Amino acid sequence: MSNAPKTGYARTPTADGGVQFNYRGVRLAPGLPAGMAILPAIVIFVIGAFSTPHGFALFVMVLIYIFVFTKFLNKTDRSITIYPDRIVTYKGQTIAFRDITHLGWETHSQSGRGFDGSFLKAQSMGVVHNVSGYTNQTIATGLHNEARPISQIKFG
Repeated sequence: MSNAPKTGYARTPTADGGVQFNYRGVRLAPGLPAGMAILPAIVIFVIGAFSTPHGFALFVMVLIYIFVFTKFLNKTDRSITIYPDRIVTYKGQTIAFRDITHLGWETHSQSGRGFDGSFLKAQSMGVVHNVSGYTNQTIATGLHNEARPISQIKFG
């Protein structure tokens, strides 16, 4: 297995002629964990500030939880496998290259800086598939650049 520290993923050839790419992704869409926790943090602060002497401490603990979750606990290991005739997504879905009309990467910005998430996408029969799951832009573009030559297909 060869690690590629610049790209953030590891490339491993499989016995059946494919290439498996292992990388770090996120469980939830970028920005979603923080967005889900902001409202409870505000409620805890407002209720706690007026009802207990430790309201501000509760608020700070929730903010620390948001930071730790979004930076560390939301990460997960993922892999995709690319064969000369098909691609297997991180969810195990198989998409034949002959059905793919567009293969690219896309970045979704949510709530400004720090909450961007990119993914490798494939358009097949009018449906856009999220091939890699959310990850950072470097990994998404690297996977895209690896998938195009392996597929040996000229995309539109």
